[in-house]
Amino acid sequence: MGAGPGSPVRRAAFIRAVLVASLVAAFHGAAGAQTPETPETTMRRPFRGLFAPTIDAKQRFDLLWSLNGVYDDNVSAGMPGYDPQLSLAGYYGMASGTVNYLVKSTKGTFGATGRSNARYYPTLSGLNVIDGSGGVVVTRDVTRRLKLTLSQNLSYLPYYQFGFAGGLAPSELAEPERVPTSASTTTKTVGSMSADGQVQLVQSVGRRSSLSTDYSYRYSQLETSPDAFLWQLANVRFTKPVTRYASLRLGYGYGLTSNGFVPATSAPASVTPPATVASTSQPTETQNIDVGVAYTKPLSQSRRTYLTISPGTSMVKYAGQRQFVFVTNAALAHHFGASWNANVSYDRGLQFVEGIAGPLYADTVQIHVDGLLARWIECSFASMYSNGQIGVGGADPGYDTFSGLATVRFAFNRSLSFEAQYRYTNYLFDEGAPLLAGLPRTMEQQGLRIGITGWVPFSRSR
Repeated sequence: MGAGPGSPVRRAAFIRAVLVASLVAAFHGAAGAQTPETPETTMRRPFRGLFAPTIDAKQRFDLLWSLNGVYDDNVSAGMPGYDPQLSLAGYYGMASGTVNYLVKSTKGTFGATGRSNARYYPTLSGLNVIDGSGGVVVTRDVTRRLKLTLSQNLSYLPYYQFGFAGGLAPSELAEPERVPTSASTTTKTVGSMSADGQVQLVQSVGRRSSLSTDYSYRYSQLETSPDAFLWQLANVRFTKPVTRYASLRLGYGYGLTSNGFVPATSAPASVTPPATVASTSQPTETQNIDVGVAYTKPLSQSRRTYLTISPGTSMVKYAGQRQFVFVTNAALAHHFGASWNANVSYDRGLQFVEGIAGPLYADTVQIHVDGLLARWIECSFASMYSNGQIGVGGADPGYDTFSGLATVRFAFNRSLSFEAQYRYTNYLFDEGAPLLAGLPRTMEQQGLRIGITGWVPFSRSR
C-alpha cells in the first residue's frame, strides 16, 4: 500500500514512533526508580479500594461509575455516509456504569456483570447513543479432577466498530476491577445485537497432564443486514509437561464462520443510503492442528521476566480453496518494582471480524505498560499494530491499522479518582477490500477524555 507524505499511514508511523519512545522512557524511568522486590510483592495494591477494589473477597456486590467529557477530532466518523475528507471535530459527554456481583465457594465461583454507556453530543443529536451489555461466568469442580467453566455475554451497540485485536475469542468475562477506560472508536451508526459464550471441561490425567474440551461462539446481527455473523470453534487438547519449562500439546480444533453480508461493491447501486444484502457465500472453514511444544521460561533469576512461545498450523477453506497457514503466539512479560508490569505480545494467525467478508491473516503486536507512580497515581500505556490481508492468497487485499492509549489516574480517596486519557486510532484498507457497505476504506481519529470514576461497595465479605 502506497502512502504520500500526508497520508494517514505516514501520520500513524510518526505517532507510533512517539508512543514507542514514550513507552521505552516510561519503562526505564520506572524501572530505575524502583528497587528490586521479591516476586510475591508484584502488583500488590497499596490498599484495598484504590482505583477500584482488588479481587480477594468471597462475596462482592458493587458499582463502578464514571462521568467524562470527551474531545474527538473526528466525531463525524459515526455519521451515515461518512467522508474521510470531511472530518468534523467536536465535544461530547459520556457516563458509564458497571455493576458486579461475585460469590466464591470451595467448589467454584459465580460472577455476573452488567455495563452501560451513554453519550451526549450537544450539536449532533443523531449520534446520542446508549449501549448495554451483561454476562455471567460459572466455574465448578464437578469432581476432584474435573472442572467445568461456563460463560455467556449479551450486548447491544447502537453503532458499529472494528475489533482488530480480539477477533478470535469470545469476550472474557473475568472479575472486572473497573469501568472500561477506552473511549471506543465509532465508525458507523448501525445498531447491532451480539452474544458470545464458551463451555469448557478440563480433566486432570495422572499427576501432571490434562485433557480439555471446549466450544466457543460469537454471534452478531446488524440492523441493516438480513443475515448474521456467526463464528464457532470446538477444540480438544491434551497437555503434558515434558521439561520444567516446556509442555507437549496435542490438539485439534474445527471452526466455521459465516459473515452474514456481501461487501459494499456487491450492493445494488440503487440502494440509498448504502445497505447490506444477503450473502450467498459459503462459510469459512478452519481446522487448527495444535501439535507441538509450548515453551514458558523465566529469563531472570528473580523470575520477573517470562517468555512464552506457542506455535501451530491451521488449514483454511476460503473462497473454494484450501490452504495451510502457520500460526504462532509469543509473549514477553516483565514485572518490576512493587506494582509495574510490561507486556509485549506477538500473534500471527487468523481473525474473523464483523464487517469484513473474509478471514484476516495478519501479524499483530501489542504493548502494554502499567503501574503506580505513587500510592495515589496510576499510569498505563498501550498500543496495538496489525498488518495483514483479507484472505490467505498472495493477491488478496491488505490492511494496516494502529491504535494507542495513554491513561493517568489520581485517587482522591479509597472510592473516587480523577482520570485523563488520550486515544489515537488509524486504519487503511487496500482498494477492493470486502467491507460492510457504507464503511470508509480509511479512517483516522484521536481524542482526549477527562473525568471522574467512583466505586460504591454495596456488600463485601472476606
